[in-house]
Amino acid sequence: MHRELLNRGYDVNHKRVQRIMHNLGLCEKDYDSFETFSKAIDEYINYYNNERIQSKTKWMPPVKYRIASMCSA
Repeated sequence: MHRELLNRGYDVNHKRVQRIMHNLGLCEKDYDSFETFSKAIDEYINYYNNERIQSKTKWMPPVKYRIASMCSA
């Protein structure tokens, strides 16, 4: 399914979406339906908002960092 989404049109917004999908690793898989593709995006958004860690959040997931920073303020 992703090939149809990626190869349709050449406008700037499409290229931006294509780059984002590639960076997320969504281009490397074939999806049977829009529902499975949508589920993969939802899982990534959940990971990005709740589980990923990085140095600027003091090695905490973003949600925990927000809670910790609100408590210390």
